[in-house]
Amino acid sequence: MSQIKVKCPLCNHIQEIPEIYAHKSIKCRKCYKSIEAKPYDEPGVIGENKEQFICTYCGYIGHPKNKNLDFFEIFLWLVLTPVGIIYTIWRLVTKCKICPGCGKRATMIPTDTPIGQKLVNQLWSK
Repeated sequence: MSQIKVKCPLCNHIQEIPEIYAHKSIKCRKCYKSIEAKPYDEPGVIGENKEQFICTYCGYIGHPKNKNLDFFEIFLWLVLTPVGIIYTIWRLVTKCKICPGCGKRATMIPTDTPIGQKLVNQLWSK
C-alpha cells in the first residue's frame, strides 16, 4: 500500500498516511487536531515551478505572508493623515517576508539557494 505525506496546517507536522485516506478528515499525530488529508509536495520533488521558501528559525516550508494593514496604520490615516502616508510608504519600501509558522520577520529564504537547500536536506533527513 502506498503512502502519502500530509502536513498539518496548524503545527506544520508532516506525517505519512496510507493513500486511501487522502482528502479525508484525519487527526494530526502531533497536535491531535482534525485536519483534511491533503497530499503535501516535498520541496524540489513535486511542483518545482513554484518558488518555495524555508524558515531559518522554525523550518516551515511554504510561502511567506506579507504584513497587512494594521490598526496602528489605520489610526495614523484617520487621525494624522500626513504621518499615515509617510508610515505607509516606509512600510511598503521596507517590507519583508514573515513566516506563517512562527511569525518571525526576515527568516524566510528561497529553497533553491545553497543555504535553503542545506536546511531542506537537514529537515528531510530526519
